[in-house]
Amino acid sequence: MATDISYWYDKYCRDLDELSALINQIEVSVGDGRAIAVSNCEQKIIEIKEVKKSCGLELRLVKDKTIRGQYDAKTKSLDKDYNDRFKLFQEVKTKANKSDLTKGANKSVYSTEGKGNDELISGAIKIQDNTIQSLDRTKGNVYE
Repeated sequence: MATDISYWYDKYCRDLDELSALINQIEVSVGDGRAIAVSNCEQKIIEIKEVKKSCGLELRLVKDKTIRGQYDAKTKSLDKDYNDRFKLFQEVKTKANKSDLTKGANKSVYSTEGKGNDELISGAIKIQDNTIQSLDRTKGNVYE
C-alpha cells in the first residue's frame, strides 16, 4: 500500500512541475502558440485533479498511521502548491488574453499634428455625422 501512495505522490509532484513549465510557456508564447500552451495547461490541470483524487483515495487505504500522517502532511503541502499554481495560471491566462485583445490599440488612426482648430472641428463633425448615419442604418435594420 505504501508503494501505491508513493507512486501517486511522486506523480503529483511531477505533474505540478510540468504545470509550472507550461505556465512559463504561456508567458513567452504569442499568437497560436499561446493558445496551444493555454490548452495544454488546462489539460494538465484536469490531469492533476485526477491524480490528486487518486492520491487522496490511496491515502485512505494506508493502514500504518505514521506513513499516513507523513503522506497526509506532504499531500497538503502539494495541494497548497497546486492552488498557488492554479491561481498563477489564471492570472497569466487573463494577462495573455488582455494583451491579445489590446495588441493593436496603441496605434493612432487619427493624427492631429499640423492641423488647426477649424480643421479638427470639421473632422470631428464629419465623424459625428458618420456615426449618426451608421446608427440610423442600424435602427432601420432592427426595425425590418
